[in-house]
Amino acid sequence: MEKNNIIVPIAIILAGGLIGAGIYFNGQGLKGKTTTYEKETAKTSYSISIPNIKTGDHVLGTRTAPIIFVEYSDMECPYCKGFHQTMNKIVSEYSDKIAWVYRHMPIETLHKKAKNEAHATECVAELAGEAKFWDFINKIYNITTSNDRLDQTLLAKTAKELDVNEKDFASCMTSDRHMAKIEESIEEAKGAGITGTPTTVVLLKNPAKQGVVDFIDDVNLQLGLPPKLFSITDDRTKIFIGGNLQYSVLNQLIKALSI
Repeated sequence: MEKNNIIVPIAIILAGGLIGAGIYFNGQGLKGKTTTYEKETAKTSYSISIPNIKTGDHVLGTRTAPIIFVEYSDMECPYCKGFHQTMNKIVSEYSDKIAWVYRHMPIETLHKKAKNEAHATECVAELAGEAKFWDFINKIYNITTSNDRLDQTLLAKTAKELDVNEKDFASCMTSDRHMAKIEESIEEAKGAGITGTPTTVVLLKNPAKQGVVDFIDDVNLQLGLPPKLFSITDDRTKIFIGGNLQYSVLNQLIKALSI
C-alpha cells in the first residue's frame, strides 16, 4: 500500500501537559507523563483484552462482520457526541462489513448526569426494543450540549416521543435495575486499561495486513498523536482508537482493512 497523505482536523484537549485526540479522561494519571496511555507506548509489546459481542450488547451493522467497532462512551462527553455522529455515518455506508457495539462508560468525576442518561437508554431498550434504543440515544446525543448541561426531564420526554410507555419508563428509572449492567461495562473497560472516552477497540476476524500498520503509523505521524491513541496490537487483531477520530480516517481505515 502506498504511503497515505492524510491531514485531518481532530479536536484536542490539554490535561496536565497531555495532548489528547478529542478524549475525556477519568482523572487518573493526568499529571505530567504518567497517564496509562503514555505508559503503554514504552512497552515492547502491546495487547488489549475486551469481550467480543455478547448478550445484552447494543449492535448496529452485521453481528458476524469481519470488523467490529466496540465503543466505550459517556453521553455527556462532547467528543463522544461527535464520534457518535461519525459512527452512524460509517455504519450507514459499511453495514455489511462492520458491526458497531455501544457500551457505557460514564465518567462520574466529570459528568454526574451521564450514568442516569445511560440508564435511560437501557430502560428504553427494555421497554421498546433495540431499534428504539438507537433512536433514543441518537436523539439525546443530538439535543445535549454536553458537559452535564442536558435537562434531565428531556429523557422522559424523548422516550415518550418514541412511544415508550411513560409510567413504565418512570418506574424503570426509579428502580435503577440497569445500573449493574452499566457498572459492569465500566469495570470491563477499566480492566482493559481504558481510562477515557470515547475509546473504541476494533476487533478483527483476520489479522490486519502490513498496509494497515503503515496506514496507522502515517496517521500518527501526520497528526502528531501519542502512538497509543491510535495503535494496533502485536497480533494485529485489535486496533485501539482513543478519541474522536474523524470520519475520513475511519473511512480509509475500513478500506485498508478490506483490501
